[in-house]
Amino acid sequence: MATYFLANLPRRELLERLRTAYPGMDVDAVEAYNAVLRTAHTWLERTDRDLRRRGLSQAKLRILAAIHRSSGGCLAPHEIAEQLGVTRPTVTGLLAGLERDGLIERESSSEDLRRQVVRLSARGRKVVEPLFRERLQRVQEAMSTLDRREKVKLVQLLSRLGQA
Repeated sequence: MATYFLANLPRRELLERLRTAYPGMDVDAVEAYNAVLRTAHTWLERTDRDLRRRGLSQAKLRILAAIHRSSGGCLAPHEIAEQLGVTRPTVTGLLAGLERDGLIERESSSEDLRRQVVRLSARGRKVVEPLFRERLQRVQEAMSTLDRREKVKLVQLLSRLGQA
C-alpha cells in the first residue's frame, strides 16, 4: 500500500492543475514534500531488500547495532527497548528470532544472576561488521552527488523541517 501511494504522489504538472481546485496551494511546498517522501521511501526499500537477503529487518538491525556499540558489548533487554523506543515484548520477540538465527546470545548478568544480558555471538559479529561497512559505503556513494556544503545545508534544512 505505501509503495503504491508513494509511487503515485502527484508530480508538478498535476499539482499545477490541482491549484485551481485548491486556491492558495503552494505547489513548490507540496512538490518538495513529495520529493522528500519519495527519496526516503526509495532508500528504505533498498535497505529492506538488502537486509531481507540476509534474513534481517530494520528492527533486528537496530538491535544488533545497539548491542554492537554498547560499552562492554552487551545490553539488558529493557535497555534495548529504551534505546529503540519500543516495548519490551517487541524486543523479546525480536531477540528470540536473533537468537534462533545464532546472531545473539543471552546470559545471566555477572552482577545480578536474575538479570539477563544480550551480546553478539561470534556469528553475529561476523554478520554485523561487514554489513555496517557495506551500509556505510552505500550511504557515502548515495551522498557523493552532493558536495560538503550541500550536505551540511541538507542536514540543516531537514532538521528545520523535522521541527516544523
